[in-house]
Amino acid sequence: MFRLDKRNMLGHAEACQDGAVDTILGRTYMVRGKGMGGAGSRSPGRPRQDGRAALTKVDILAAAIPIFATAGYAGASIRDICSAIGAHPSSVFHHFANKEELFSVCYDYVASPYIDLYETIEKTILDPEKAMVVSVYIDSGAVIAEEENYRMLFSLSDIKSEKFPSISKTREKMDNHYKYIYEIGNSCTVFFDYPPEFVSQFISTIVESSLYSYGSDIVKRSRSDAYHITRFCAHALFSKKRSESDLHDFIKETLNAYAIDFDPIEWRRRSQALL
Repeated sequence: MFRLDKRNMLGHAEACQDGAVDTILGRTYMVRGKGMGGAGSRSPGRPRQDGRAALTKVDILAAAIPIFATAGYAGASIRDICSAIGAHPSSVFHHFANKEELFSVCYDYVASPYIDLYETIEKTILDPEKAMVVSVYIDSGAVIAEEENYRMLFSLSDIKSEKFPSISKTREKMDNHYKYIYEIGNSCTVFFDYPPEFVSQFISTIVESSLYSYGSDIVKRSRSDAYHITRFCAHALFSKKRSESDLHDFIKETLNAYAIDFDPIEWRRRSQALL
């Protein structure tokens, strides 16, 4: 999970007890304090062909994500997904209107911990340099340590298609996080004067391209590699007032000041029980 300074988080937690509902998945997010249930949520479908209990949305997502990740949107079929979980297509369509909606919800489900993380950082870390360091470090470390199918889903060219407006909105939220931090930093003259759009693309490219250079020990290496990615980004974006050694000390002090332990896999595992 993701932890920040307890004094900051206390105020944030009190502000988040609004019982807001996720109308896509109907699940509770750990940071934003969303309530259970959801508008338009449906009852479980019919029992599966092999006699097991009726499918839940989590069952369908768990089967669909690896199939979409390996076959892409066009190569995956509802029949393949149903075959993987021993279900009739009508059970899937009981929860999702069509394949497009299922694909969009799969992406939103994979991305949701990062969206919650970004919102938490924006509300609890006011210093733009520190917010940038914490964001890049956790973002890169979490993505490196992600389950392989989830990483592959992020890299699909399909997610850039205009036929998935929900995915476009989610990607825009992720981009806007770094734009937001950088715009604040520019107003304080602590960053180099780059267009915020460039900064967002730069960080995304660095973080995502790092996925292809890791072997089977990525989980063990994720923290040290995340630190090196963070140093590289920080040096490129706002090191004009610091020497290399000063920047190194600043990053270490910033990371040590926050109890950073963001594990998207565990985050989702705990959230699944609430679906």
